[in-house]
Order: sequence, then structure tokens, then C-alpha cells
Amino acid sequence: MKKVLLFAVALLSGAMLFTSCDGNEEQKGSEVTALTLSTTELSLTLNDNPVRLGYETTPKGAKAVIVWETSNQEVVTVDANGTVTPINNGEAIITATVKDTEIKATCKVKVISFEESLTFAEAYIGIMDYDSVNTVEFEHSQLGLINAHIAEGVVRIFTSGMYYNASGKLDGAQVGGMITLEAPIALAYPEENTQNPNMAQFPNGVSFSLGEYGVVAEPKSWHQALAGYAINDTVMSYVKAAIAGLNAAGGQLDQATFENFAYAGLLGFGGACLNLLQYVTDEENQSSYEGYPWWLWDYYPNAIITDGIVSIGGEQGSSEFMNMIEYMDFTAQFVLSDDSIGFPAVFTAFENGQYVLKSTGAELGEPVKFITGEVPASVSRKSGLNIFVPYIIPMVSEEIKKDIEKTATYNSNFKLNVK
Repeated sequence: MKKVLLFAVALLSGAMLFTSCDGNEEQKGSEVTALTLSTTELSLTLNDNPVRLGYETTPKGAKAVIVWETSNQEVVTVDANGTVTPINNGEAIITATVKDTEIKATCKVKVISFEESLTFAEAYIGIMDYDSVNTVEFEHSQLGLINAHIAEGVVRIFTSGMYYNASGKLDGAQVGGMITLEAPIALAYPEENTQNPNMAQFPNGVSFSLGEYGVVAEPKSWHQALAGYAINDTVMSYVKAAIAGLNAAGGQLDQATFENFAYAGLLGFGGACLNLLQYVTDEENQSSYEGYPWWLWDYYPNAIITDGIVSIGGEQGSSEFMNMIEYMDFTAQFVLSDDSIGFPAVFTAFENGQYVLKSTGAELGEPVKFITGEVPASVSRKSGLNIFVPYIIPMVSEEIKKDIEKTATYNSNFKLNVK
């Protein structure tokens, strides 16, 4: 089904970072003694609109013809007016020179992908299931000796601007996403801890993580969350079957071929993963969040989280379902895709009328760091997941449960249909 993106495109192409002079106004260059650009460093993403660099001359107001150059046209281009356009990831130097002089100024430009530019601000914590009868006794650093129920929790760490609204539906940013972690959480009710004087300050109970979690490759206890991973044999088995089906059907994507591509993502990845979404509207004017950058990413994670720590306190976020992140430091590896076919996780080529698989395993990028906030004094840098909120975390609502189960790495049993 054809999708129409509902992006609100900001009209920034003519925006200037600084009061700019017209680069085409003639004046004797000898009148200018110095040139200063509006910025010496500029960071752009591939999704950004072109940005025009401004400049000032010394003496102020002296006019001159400015010649603009880029050190790498494969990364950014610059036109005669100083408008910089991102082309590919990388770095380049923009040089502005007063014509017929050696008077110059430079700006270092770094272009990163949209994915690398992501920031994180809020988290959702929900309970999928818990033992409502039995309690376990803990020695908590803040509460002391405490009786608590063990719960199966889910933590979703959202990119800035995306959240669950008051109805429990995804809302906010046109493009965004979340990191999903499964983690045990302790629920301490005040009526079950009347002997503990520290609980008097928490009349609504307390929910907290069971000690110090680590997001690690091989969890050795329930105090550790499972890092993201790829199962190369599974990914390649399904991808090979999909490409064979694609070639047999003359390049047409039939149901069986689609399912093989989808299951490569659904069954080939697990653990802590980042899933990106975009708000789209179909031909029948029905809108929803679906995989970014295109529909097949409904079934693949955009990145696996290899390690990290996060601290979540009791400060409410954009709705009653959300909590602000105090601190986060995660390392991710993005799942790559090439431009020949565009299927996630593998590189392919089209040779002699056939699609040819070039990868031997799931293709992952170099590690990327995502850092939010400052480390709280109470948090060890070895900690993985620190949760302490002054209330009992509620059960996951049906609306949110459906959204969680739609995430590729969380549930592989929903019906697959060619779009």
C-alpha cells in the first residue's frame, strides 16, 4: 500500500545563521582587512535543509565579493551565496575568500545521519506481569529492609519529542523511536511494609530496579538486561530464501518472499534494540506510526544496543505514562542497508539480471554513543538500569501492550502481509 508521509517541512532553506551580506555585491577587496563567518563549526544531518552561512567584514560594513569553496563536494556543496547543502556523511571545510585577496575564513562542517543525531529525553515503564501473592525481602540502599513483589517490567526509552499521550497512544514527533528493554522491577506497597519507617514518605508505594543492572551480552543474573544481538545464521538463511524467491519471480515481491525478508528481521535479532518510526497516511487517509525509513523496517530493529546505563526517577514527562530520564549512556550499532535493493541488514547487487547477496552476516555499523544528562551522584557508572519512582508502576494498558507487541524484536507471531 502506498504511504504518504505527513512531514511538516520547515522552510529553512533560506535561513541564515548570522546576519549575512550579499556575496555578489562588488566593492574593492582592498577595503576589507578581515573576514569572519557566522560560525566556525556546523553540524548537519542528511535530513536537514540547506543552511546559508553569514559573514562580517572588517571594517564593519565594508563590501566585497566572497568566493565560496568546499573541500569535499561528496560531503557538502556550497553555492555562490554561501548556502551549504549536506550530501553524505563525513566532514568538509567551507572556505570563504575575499575575491582577489588572501583574506579568508573557514567553517568546519560535519554531516551525520538522522539516526546518529537522535537524542533521548523520556521513558515509559510498565508492568507486563507480576507475582501478586509472594514477596521477597530486600536490603535497599535508600529504603532499608523492604518487602516487594517481583514484576516483569518493560522499559521504553523514547527519542526526544515522542511519547505515549494521555490515551496511551504514540504521539509527538513525526519521526522518532524507542529503545525497548525487558527488566525485573520490584513493587513495594506501604501496607506490606508498616514496620519500615522509611516507607512513611512514600504513601503511594515505591517501584525500583533490583540492584544495579548491566546491559550485557551474557546476563548472569536478573540484575542484568540482555544486550541487543544479531543471529547471523538465522538472518542469512531467511535472506537467501528471499533473494532466491525474488529472482524466481522476476524481481516481484510475492507473499512468500516478503515473509522470508520479514522473518530475517523478526527472528534474526533480539535483546535491547532501537526501533524508529514515522507517521504516515495511506491512500484511505488512515494514519499511523510505521517503520522508518520505509515499511520493511516494521520487522527489523534500526539498531542493537550493545551496552549502557540509564537512570529514571520520578519526574513526570509529557504525560502520566512518561518519566524524565535523569541520565543515559548507551552504545548502539545500527543495522545497515545498501541502495541496490534497499533491504535491511544485508548488501546486495544486481548482476546479469539476478539479485546477488554480497553479505555473509548481518551488516552492522560502527558503535555510536547516545548520552543524555549528567550522572546522578547515587549512580555508579557500572549500573545499567536505575529505576526509583515514588509510586507503584501500573500494568501495561491494552493500547500500549498492542504497541509493544508490534515492535519487531518483541513479538514474532503477528500476521505478516505484503504492503
